[in-house]
Amino acid sequence: MMRLAILMAGALMLIGCAGFNPQSGMSYDEWKNSAGLSFRGVPELVGMKDNITVYKLPLPQNNNTFYWFKDGRLIQVTQGELPQIRLQIENINH
Repeated sequence: MMRLAILMAGALMLIGCAGFNPQSGMSYDEWKNSAGLSFRGVPELVGMKDNITVYKLPLPQNNNTFYWFKDGRLIQVTQGELPQIRLQIENINH
């Protein structure tokens, strides 16, 4: 029983150390899995237009961070307010 408790504590420490470091060019699935492993919550779709999609993570420390994807690949991470980001999405010209 003690061995199980030690193993569980070790596993939780390793999971807690998993960092979230989004990289330009990573796929949406890679990004989503990385965000999930770092306990940052389930991504919320902010908006989409043509081949651009924008997501945010629903935790207070990530509330003003937006992740922009083009054709399923991360192209930029921006800071801003939700109305401003939605306006930027509407004004995308292709």
